[in-house]
Amino acid sequence: MEKWQRLGSFISRNMIVVVPLCLVAGICLPGLFIPFKPFISAMFAVITFQGSLSNDFGNLKRTFRHPLPMFSALIVSQVFMPLLAWALGHLFFSDTDLICGIVLEYSVPIAVTATMWVSMYNGDMSLTLGTVLISTCLAPFTIPATLQLLMGATVHVDAAGMILDMLKMIAIPALLGTALNDKSHGRAKKELSPVLAPLARILTIIVITTNSTSLHDFIFNLTPELMGVLVLIAFLASSGYVWGFLVAKALHLKRDPSVSMTFCCAMKNISAGAIIAQEYFPAITLFPVMTGTLFNQFFAALFGKLFGKAFAKMQIAEAEAAVAQKASGSKA
Repeated sequence: MEKWQRLGSFISRNMIVVVPLCLVAGICLPGLFIPFKPFISAMFAVITFQGSLSNDFGNLKRTFRHPLPMFSALIVSQVFMPLLAWALGHLFFSDTDLICGIVLEYSVPIAVTATMWVSMYNGDMSLTLGTVLISTCLAPFTIPATLQLLMGATVHVDAAGMILDMLKMIAIPALLGTALNDKSHGRAKKELSPVLAPLARILTIIVITTNSTSLHDFIFNLTPELMGVLVLIAFLASSGYVWGFLVAKALHLKRDPSVSMTFCCAMKNISAGAIIAQEYFPAITLFPVMTGTLFNQFFAALFGKLFGKAFAKMQIAEAEAAVAQKASGSKA
């Protein structure tokens, strides 16, 4: 069991290397991984379930007591970013299916892996877990609605089918995992989650690799337009961290919720978007979605380092303010 858990930990720590290797394997050896396609949704449901075992409904209660940071993160992630993707997509490209992929990439829910980075930088875990859960549970409705509103006139959106699929692979597993941990008073997080974590990491590798098989033809026939998509996705992926950090500053949030805002506004559940793209849209729509996997973990590491100094200064300032307040209180 110890070796099994070490395997899962090794994969998690090295996602920044593992993800590009998955992409290369899927693109160069599509025949090996295409047979996994019928099982992608089921595998993703297991991944979502395991990721939700660290959550409980108490996080939602704590988050809703001070809801402004959560609502702000959701607005940036689920409203502003899709609108920005839509505007820039139309500015630089004419292919509606390609633009649809760019919009879809930024309409998907917040990635569960955001919790890993927030934990690494000692952010507000209650805010992060609560925001991820709400984003995940709303996804079956927000994704079809966003695509219908922004792309409905030019792209056919099977909203009913999309809602049903996302309920099965995202919302229901997330609620089941959260409910199990809640009812077991945290035992599921301590006992079941570590056992399932390596399996979830392995399934993540299979999902990413299998989804990337659809990029084979595009990568080996890369056009200037597709190169432009890579550049745009890189810009959008990096800008999410900046918007999150700036919104936290504008709201005068303390250090811990600022960390959560920074990562929650940027990190996207790309695998979910890839499954939707493959199921409901032409092959070209998948290209912008899957290219996001090139940047998700890399930019999380990069911007964690870049904003790390700012977070450290905020922590020192808050500690000094607390000492000063305590001193003034004792004098009184």
